[in-house]
Amino acid sequence: MTGAAHGAYRLTRQYVSEREQFGSPLLKLPAVGRQLALARIALAEADTALSLAGTTPAGITVAALTASRTATEVARIAH
Repeated sequence: MTGAAHGAYRLTRQYVSEREQFGSPLLKLPAVGRQLALARIALAEADTALSLAGTTPAGITVAALTASRTATEVARIAH
């Protein structure tokens, strides 16, 4: 899940870097930059939760929920 979310983030970042509107890349628009930042924060949260999950049921549950929420958020932003 997080691998796909990372891929969607990379593709979205590339797209908004290359696509222009009003004579500059979409990435220069504050709203677009903010959404990318939110996606990056969600990815960092998921990566951290996965690295700290360990083998306890609670840790695994937290990591799974965080990864799921992150995938949903990144998909929403990418689309």
